[in-house]
Amino acid sequence: MIYSNHNRKRFNRGEKMKKKSKENWVAFGDSITWYHGQKFLDFTKEPGVKVNGYQYYLEKELGITVKNEGVSGDTIQQICQRSLRFDFSDFSGVLYFGGVNNFNKMPDSTFGKIEEIDSDFNEETFCGAYQKMLEDVIVRYPEKRIILIIPYKVYKKELGIMPEKFPQTIKKIASLYSLSCCDLYFESGFNILNFSTYFVDDDEKVGYYFHLNNLGYEKISQNLISFLKPFIKEDE
Repeated sequence: MIYSNHNRKRFNRGEKMKKKSKENWVAFGDSITWYHGQKFLDFTKEPGVKVNGYQYYLEKELGITVKNEGVSGDTIQQICQRSLRFDFSDFSGVLYFGGVNNFNKMPDSTFGKIEEIDSDFNEETFCGAYQKMLEDVIVRYPEKRIILIIPYKVYKKELGIMPEKFPQTIKKIASLYSLSCCDLYFESGFNILNFSTYFVDDDEKVGYYFHLNNLGYEKISQNLISFLKPFIKEDE
């Protein structure tokens, strides 16, 4: 069972919700986004179990459709390149949910720094790619709604918890462009004490907690539904 923090309305998984909007949205991201509709992989704690990602709950509660543009393993630099080629004409808005693989795979030297608006961005850095990605949509599709989702805390044995520079940087970028961001890093409720409850990864085998189980997806969806609801236009 899940609750929307916006109005504390309860709904059951098996209950069919009335359509509230005909809007089409698109979600860009990494495996956290990609996993929706897939089955948990063999090396997880729940191999073969079907995944209800956050898109499932957004569609069910808000009545929107969400096109899945998640690609497993993608960094922000890679998400940026896909976004630059994407035709947003048929979509009301876009969700960007990335950064975990930058923490996981990329050295600090590729983090970069935030530049002024309309700069010549270095797309090989986290900051440059993020800004380039956003400015491209703002310029090509100025009426589209853009929402940034700050990743929840993740853990890797060799690196510890993903550092606060990731959420803080995304917040600063959002502020620079007057965009809204949903903060799952500080507000999801995930921490080292409950990772094993909400994550599907077997830490003893793989040495990290990156991917949510269905309970974890349900939990972050509470935040996302509450956050996104004011941005969705309901049918008259």
